[in-house]
Amino acid sequence: MSDFVDYLLFKKEKDWAENLSEEEKNSIEQGLEDIKNGRLHSHESVMDEISEYIKSGKNDLGRMVGFSEKKFQKDNRLFI
Repeated sequence: MSDFVDYLLFKKEKDWAENLSEEEKNSIEQGLEDIKNGRLHSHESVMDEISEYIKSGKNDLGRMVGFSEKKFQKDNRLFI
């Protein structure tokens, strides 16, 4: 029980961001710079690329999750 109380006290007194490592902080800063400079990928473009990769057969993922045998539809787009 005292561990839980210690956790609650810690949570109340500290911001989670204070516990980030320098590497994590740098990664967040890089992500913000990427957004600011337009280095983005839309959800749709990523989903299309993943779908093409799965269909290409260059991996075992399609077979593992059954994409090679099924079609599924999401957001009015058909994935084969």
